[in-house]
Amino acid sequence: MFQTIEEWFRSIIGKKLNVIYGLIYIYITEDINHPQELQIIFENEITRKISCGSDGSMLRIDNSPMIESDLGEYGKQLIMDISNIPVFQQAVGEKLEKLEVIESKREQCIVGINLKFSNSIIINILTIGDEISYYTSIPLSIVEDEELIFLPITITDID
Repeated sequence: MFQTIEEWFRSIIGKKLNVIYGLIYIYITEDINHPQELQIIFENEITRKISCGSDGSMLRIDNSPMIESDLGEYGKQLIMDISNIPVFQQAVGEKLEKLEVIESKREQCIVGINLKFSNSIIINILTIGDEISYYTSIPLSIVEDEELIFLPITITDID
């Protein structure tokens, strides 16, 4: 997974964040705070989808599309533009400067990424407990409970 993230980072470093879509579960209300999947699009249409791995914790990044679904009496999953949510709003239009991988010692896997933008905005995306969460600052209780480690990705030969 680290290599996949590194390859993605190589393609987005210095690029502006264009839009973020979420696959949002809707039963009676929208659960916009915990999308089923995220799709992050940088300039030049560089797109990746973030989701939870099959174990419920591991971060999964790929370039497959998000797909809406009707779950009948159990609700539906719709793709929504969530770029205007406060966590993301100030990063849209800004260049990505730094990326860190977030590893959980407790889960023994990569559970997230930390994105830092040119205006000093930070977005943390975590896939803990079979759901996606995002923060500008990860709550200390999560950092301690999951024993999170932040591993910087350094790219020296950017194209």
